[in-house]
Formats: sequence, structure tokens, C-alpha cells
Amino acid sequence: SGLRSLSKIYEIMEHDLRQNGVESITALSLAKLAPIAVKRYGFYDTEGNSYEDLKKSWLKMIPWKIVSLEKRL
Repeated sequence: SGLRSLSKIYEIMEHDLRQNGVESITALSLAKLAPIAVKRYGFYDTEGNSYEDLKKSWLKMIPWKIVSLEKRL
């Protein structure tokens, strides 16, 4: 049931950060979940990989592999 409200919580959090003068946010994501963050929430991979690159990457098969993401507010 928490997944239903995740996008709403994210929108509220992003709005609050923007009001407090935050210009960008960074995040570490598991490689398996990184394409979701890129597509749904507007993050981009700091190494320049696109959504398709992340989705097709073999790195998502490694459970501990992380991807660095960033989003400009």
C-alpha cells in the first residue's frame, strides 16, 4: 500500500526542498531500480546513461551495484 502514495510523497518533498532553496538533489539507487527513478521522477545518471541504457544494463543483475543519480530542481 505504501507504493501507491510514494509519488505523492515525492512531489510534496520536492516542492518543500524547492521552497527552501535547494537547487539539486542527489541519490544512490540500486542499478535495478535506477531506470524507474529516471523515468518516473526525472533523475538522470551522473555518468550520462539514458533510461534505455540503464534498463538494458547487465549491471542490474548485480544485487549490490549502485548508480549515482541527480536531479535539478
